Amino acid sequence: MIADRVFVGSDSSELEVRVVLQELRRSIDVLDTALVSILIERFRLTERVGQLKADSGLHASDPIREQEQLRRHRAQAEAHGADPEVIGSLMVTLMNLVKARHREIHHELTYSEPADSDTETP
Repeated sequence: MIADRVFVGSDSSELEVRVVLQELRRSIDVLDTALVSILIERFRLTERVGQLKADSGLHASDPIREQEQLRRHRAQAEAHGADPEVIGSLMVTLMNLVKARHREIHHELTYSEPADSDTETP
């Protein structure tokens, strides 16, 4: 794996730098593809959570769970040598997007007109 390789030093040729840069970018592209797939599945699940909350009259946000999740994600980042603030910020952004969608679902459910099954269409 490219991350395990010794990187080129300051005395490396431009060609060596370009080759390593290309390999790193290819690895990032693979990870980005996987990350997008994971996010798609995450949003599918959170859509179902939002629908369940709206149908059950529950609030779009759960501050206690959110704080627990943030603590867990930051601890995971720290355990792996990553910046917990960066990871926390990314997770807050995701949570805010999900909560906004949950509010939309609630609004759609609350303010949508029920279909009138007795009315015939011409």
